Amino acid sequence: MDLSIDHIGYVVNDIDKNIEYYKKNLDMHWRCKLFIHNAAHAITAYLGNLSKCKYIHDAMSLKKISKIVHRSINEIAEGVINAKYATKNFANYYKKKELKRFKNVLLFDAISRVARDPIRKLSKENRIVLSLKICLFNKRLPHNIAIGTKAALYYQNFDDKESKFLTLYRKKYGASEALEKICGIEKLDPLNSFILSQNIKSFFKKK
Repeated sequence: MDLSIDHIGYVVNDIDKNIEYYKKNLDMHWRCKLFIHNAAHAITAYLGNLSKCKYIHDAMSLKKISKIVHRSINEIAEGVINAKYATKNFANYYKKKELKRFKNVLLFDAISRVARDPIRKLSKENRIVLSLKICLFNKRLPHNIAIGTKAALYYQNFDDKESKFLTLYRKKYGASEALEKICGIEKLDPLNSFILSQNIKSFFKKK
């Protein structure tokens, strides 16, 4: 085995290059996870909750939900690419991988688990609001993520403390106030009224 100074220097440089390569790809992975996976996963859950679905794959089996999830994940992936958080190939690969996962009937991914703690997930430094903002890099309003955001405001699960508080707060102060206080999207921000203008009635399962 060659242990000359030149050889050792070559190996060290090679290791440095590999570390830099994996660090760059790890950064892309975590950014895609935060935006493409976490946000789209939550949107699927909140829309599924309105339709009384039990699992994520149940929600994805409904055309009206699947359409919004596909469109929202496209908005997010495009935003990630335009923000230069990931390459086009990596973001599109991640998007396809996650959509396949959401539809996997063997996972039994419970909506109550994915949607839990809605106040935390709607906070200004978390998945949904950050995805709304990153999609502004697309130079158009994120219509489908806005639908998912409004659905999150109407999440109801009486076994979830945050859901109960969110419901009471929204009913007492209004959805616009909830967006300001919980999501950090001020009432005067056009994004506030844009989110509330979305029609989510079709997602509510009739009694």
